[in-house]
Amino acid sequence: MTKKTTFYSLFFVMAILMGGCRNGSDFKTPENYRAESVTGRYQIAVPDFMESTNGLYPDASLQFQNLEKEAYIATIDEPKKKFVDAYKKNGNYDENKSPVENYQIIQMGYLTEVMTLQSKGEPKNLTINGMPAVQMEMIGWVKGIDYRIYYLMTFIEGSDDLYLMLEWTLDDRETEHKAMFETIAQSFKEL
Repeated sequence: MTKKTTFYSLFFVMAILMGGCRNGSDFKTPENYRAESVTGRYQIAVPDFMESTNGLYPDASLQFQNLEKEAYIATIDEPKKKFVDAYKKNGNYDENKSPVENYQIIQMGYLTEVMTLQSKGEPKNLTINGMPAVQMEMIGWVKGIDYRIYYLMTFIEGSDDLYLMLEWTLDDRETEHKAMFETIAQSFKEL
């Protein structure tokens, strides 16, 4: 990672911490990033080198990639009330945990069913633009892909929706992309 990239990543995080993003009209992006949104719902800062796609994850509402840099983003969203009601009904909702914590646990269960894990970090509770969030990292293999993959997963509880932002790259590119992935996750904002 270059000094310039590190500077802009730190600048962006500081802008968020100082309250720089209050509504859609003053959404700030660091240099070499652009704002992308799902109309009227949410937006994120995406690196200029990433292109929109629709082939990464069938349920994603927002997807970007750069094949050369092996960097990928997919954001999934679903109505919070529908999720809570469904998992309460089937007995898999823990009343002692927040909706986003339940969402993280349940989604991780699904993800680990289709992956072979090498390592999994502990969930970290965050606040992203005033919204509760849980973030975690893992490295593993997906059936049909012969390379280890590094994932940064951010689960966000919005006012009416729950979001899962999946960001991934090849394991040997984790160091190259991790700060960028964190910047993208921290930029998430409901509109």
